[in-house]
Amino acid sequence: MRVRISVVMASALVLGASMTAYAVVGNTVTVTGTSPFSLGCEQTTTAGAYPGAEVEPFVATDPTNARNLIGVWQQDRFPNGGSRGLGTAISNDGGANWTTVTPPTFSRCAGGTVANGGDLERATDPWVSIGKDRNGLSVAYQISDSFNDTNTTNAILVSRSTDGGTTWQNPVTVLRESGGR
Repeated sequence: MRVRISVVMASALVLGASMTAYAVVGNTVTVTGTSPFSLGCEQTTTAGAYPGAEVEPFVATDPTNARNLIGVWQQDRFPNGGSRGLGTAISNDGGANWTTVTPPTFSRCAGGTVANGGDLERATDPWVSIGKDRNGLSVAYQISDSFNDTNTTNAILVSRSTDGGTTWQNPVTVLRESGGR
């Protein structure tokens, strides 16, 4: 099963971001390719993921430039919840072209470790928002509900990008607990 993230969802959000300008897209644009995550990277054997499955897409529009979009999604969904990691792509031309970028380290498969806060087996509930910092410059935030399937550890992680989503900082842990989800 493979679901391709398309620009159709992006154009709808461009409309929502600016009531005076919107994009009409006549053709579907492929955003993603093959999974960037290797088989077994989550280091568990509880349930096999669906390689290539992409779900829960979300797109944000930069309020300082409606042509700049950031899209996120679950990559390699597990049948019992979560994914190997969150995928991330950017567009600088209103969604006509997309580039996948290295996603934040919200899970082991995405490079998460104890040191950077992302040492968790799965990521879910992708979200991205773009706003302005105190100097009026564009800043993006991406969030994940990351968790382990083999125990009850879970965390809300947030990563920040100051370059339009091209690169993401190590996540900040907003909440981490081991008492159940």
